[in-house]
Amino acid sequence: MTGIRVTALAAALLLVAACGTDQPLRPLLPSNAALYAKKAATPFIADVSPSTASLEIGVGSTFSIGVSNPSANNIYAGISLSATIVQGNASRAAGSAVPDCGRGAGVLPATSHCGTAMTVTADNTADGTGTLTAGNAKLVIRLLQSSAGGTPTVLDTKTIKVTLTTAGAVSIADLQLAFSSMEIDGTQLNAYTVTLGNTTGTDRSLYIIQNYVVQGSVVHAGGGAQVCPGLTGVVPADGCTFDWHTFAQNSLGEPGTLVAGPATLRIDLIYGDGVSSTIVGTREFPIQLTTP
Repeated sequence: MTGIRVTALAAALLLVAACGTDQPLRPLLPSNAALYAKKAATPFIADVSPSTASLEIGVGSTFSIGVSNPSANNIYAGISLSATIVQGNASRAAGSAVPDCGRGAGVLPATSHCGTAMTVTADNTADGTGTLTAGNAKLVIRLLQSSAGGTPTVLDTKTIKVTLTTAGAVSIADLQLAFSSMEIDGTQLNAYTVTLGNTTGTDRSLYIIQNYVVQGSVVHAGGGAQVCPGLTGVVPADGCTFDWHTFAQNSLGEPGTLVAGPATLRIDLIYGDGVSSTIVGTREFPIQLTTP
């Protein structure tokens, strides 16, 4: 607030000097302060690729982080990126990188955009607390600016969903939808392609894929199947890619009613031995529900 008042006063004095000393000095109203002070646009994280991923604990994975400086006047120095994996009460440092947009490491020229490769590792020996385990987690990426002897300033933060796996595991390596909307109680099956990874070194069986349509507190099943070509439930030692589909239904007698509007498609990879079942991977996608 002090900075705004000083800037405003200086502007008012200049106006008096330009118009003559016989002009009365009018105090600046608080409502007009914004006319004399503008906050410069600051750098931000433009994109993260991949936007969701499976991370094997202890094994590094490469992400591409796009960083932009929208300011036409300011050059930013001391820029860096940091990554943290958060899972419940556990939080562990997962990687760091320094962008180089052509003016030297850590410098963002005016109106610049560049991509930076960063290796991300879920590691329980890294700085932090708690124990990371197989299951869903969040990858938090921060854009930082450091100054000599000071605590880094967080300029922007981007969070994406990841699935942590243990060594020698079956996981969802990739999943691509062929649609962005689903008709409620429609007759069309909405197709997608899923790739499963298998790092165990042997064929693994008893895996299924299960779809859910989620809208607020309403959760409706959207079909499922045994995995991999032939729908055998067996994941070969080198993984597999197969096509499947889903739907949005109110006519199956499940609690709640799906309505036209935004929703989430959740796809679970499940291991079941006939006695119990375990979700070993999940992907979520924003979708739009429509009515006929």
